[in-house]
Order: sequence, then structure tokens, then C-alpha cells
Amino acid sequence: LPANPAIEMRAVARLAVSSRRVCAPAAGWYRGFAAAAAGKVPVAKIKELREVSGAPMMDCKRALEDPEVGGDLEKAFDWLRKKGAVTATKKSGRRAAEGLVAVRLSEDNERAVLVELNSETDFVARNDDFQDALAAFADAALAGEVTEPVNGPPTGTADTLNALLDASVSVGGAGAVPVRDAVVDLVGKIRENLVLRRSTAIAAPAGGVVVPYVHNKARPDMGTIGVAVALSATPAPAAGSAGYLALTEVGKTVALQVAAAQPLALDRDGVDASELERERTVLADQARASGKPEDIIERMVSGRMGKFYAENCLLEQKCMTVEGDKTVKQVVADAKAAVGGDVTVHGFRLLVVGEGVEEGEEEE
Repeated sequence: LPANPAIEMRAVARLAVSSRRVCAPAAGWYRGFAAAAAGKVPVAKIKELREVSGAPMMDCKRALEDPEVGGDLEKAFDWLRKKGAVTATKKSGRRAAEGLVAVRLSEDNERAVLVELNSETDFVARNDDFQDALAAFADAALAGEVTEPVNGPPTGTADTLNALLDASVSVGGAGAVPVRDAVVDLVGKIRENLVLRRSTAIAAPAGGVVVPYVHNKARPDMGTIGVAVALSATPAPAAGSAGYLALTEVGKTVALQVAAAQPLALDRDGVDASELERERTVLADQARASGKPEDIIERMVSGRMGKFYAENCLLEQKCMTVEGDKTVKQVVADAKAAVGGDVTVHGFRLLVVGEGVEEGEEEE
């Protein structure tokens, strides 16, 4: 049959309309599939993940879009924690000498713990997330009931710190995790190197008291210097009595002394042997440099060591908070009448933020 152009044009038009009707649903399905395949997730879900994790929006988006996560919130949260671990590893070499010390006291006032958390900047140390985490770490340390010799090292031991790092903690309503993992999570959230550097504990004998002091406070129990002093009286005053309150006041005087003078030990017996040897060597070398004979050098060193003890042993130091030229030992002895018994200082703990972290030093 001869071709009819008009009929052909109408047929082509009908075919085009029919194709659009058939293909449109398929095209819509394809676009949806492509979007899903690309890992796109609703903004509402990204915001929800940000609220529970505290991570930046773009990190939350990348976590949810990861093919292995598939938009699952729980998997995305774990993804962010892993990312935080990578961040912590990258930042761990950076110097962290700022931060805060938290001091926690037991309800009976007979035991205290001190925990130091370091940051790179003072700005971060003023952050609520940082301080809330440190508070949780201090609570975990107090709950751990780790014990140390009362006249032990003022800055604590590695065993005490390791026990805290292994303890379980819940920060900001999150699930309980080991403290060491909570620090890693905090690094990922704050985006700065953080180091839980030191932890120590001290307990007074039964009937005694531990008196804390915090200097340069960020919160009532957090500051740049933390001190705890353990003392008791014989006979022991009843809790809440005038003698007990007087004993506490003596403890405050001693704690202020510790914060200001920063002694190395309570008494001569507590000074580390390596510290003594180093001091003796320095003094001997100074004497030799002046041309003195060996027998004279020994006497000079012994005399100068007395000054070293007076400057570095708490009980031999001149008390800085009372008038007169009294040592701390004399001030404590003078409190006998008010307390109602002989007062004994058993030991102290002292943490100064960033102490021992030299300028330019990198954390391991």
C-alpha cells in the first residue's frame, strides 16, 4: 500500500507517548536504586547520628554512606569510633601539656584519688565534654578502690594508672567501655591529642581524714594543681566534732603548703634514692671544681644535703601559710590542743598539670 505521511506521524506520536508511560516507572525505580547504591541517606538520620556521637556532620554522612554500614546507625557509630581511633593515632605524637587534675574524695573523707587528663590547649581543657569525661574517669578511679602505700610516691604509680585505664566507664550517657577506649573516643570528638597521664590514690588510717585542695579551679574539684593529704590524731576525734574540724583545718594548711612548695617527699625516708644520689653527685662536683680535698668535700656535701632536705621534705619545710619561722612539723604539733590529740601527717599526693612534659617533647 502507498505510504500515508499523516498516518505515519500519528503512529509515531502514539508510540512515543506509550513508551514514556511504560518507561517512566522503570526510570523512577532506576533513579531510586542508583541513589541507594550511591549510599545516600536522609538528612534526618545524619542529624540523629550526630546527636548520639557528637561527631561532625560530614563524618556522620560518610559513616552512613559507607557500603559496609548501609545506613545502619549502630554500625555507623562503630565506624565513627574506628575513625576516632585513627585520629587519636595521628594526633598522639603531639605534645599535650595542658589539661586538668580532678580530685575525688570518698564519702567518709578517708580516701581520695587524683586523675590528670592532658590536652594540647587550655581552650580544650575548659570544654564541657573534656571536663565531663575527666569527672567520669575520677569517679571510676574512686570506685576502683586501688590502694597505694600512704607515704608512697606523691605522683602515683604506673600500676594505679593501668588499673584506671582498664576500668569500665560511661561518659555522657554512652554505654560502658574501658577508660582507655573512652579516651580514644574523646580524641575523635574533640579533635585534639588527649592523654590520661597520671592517676594516684591515698587513704588515711581508720579514724583519720584525707583533706583535698585544688588550685586554679575550673570546677570545684578540678584545677591545674591537685593535692590530697592524709592525717590522723591520737586519740581519733569523732567525725563532726570540734577536734575533727580542727584536724581538717590542719590538713588544709598542709595541703596549701604542698601546692605552693611542691615537696618531693613527706620526710627524708621518702626521698627517692636516685634523687639523693643525683643531688650528692652535683654537690660533690661543685666542691671539686673549687679545688677542695676529698675529706673536705664529703663534709661539704653532708652539710649541703641538710639544705636539700629542708627545701624538699614537707615536714622540714618552712610553713608558708602561718606567721613566724616554723616548720610544717612544728605547725602540726602545735595543733594538738585544738584537735585533742597528737597529729600525724601520713603522706600526701600532688599532681601538677603538665609537670615533666618538656617544651617541644612529644607524647609517646
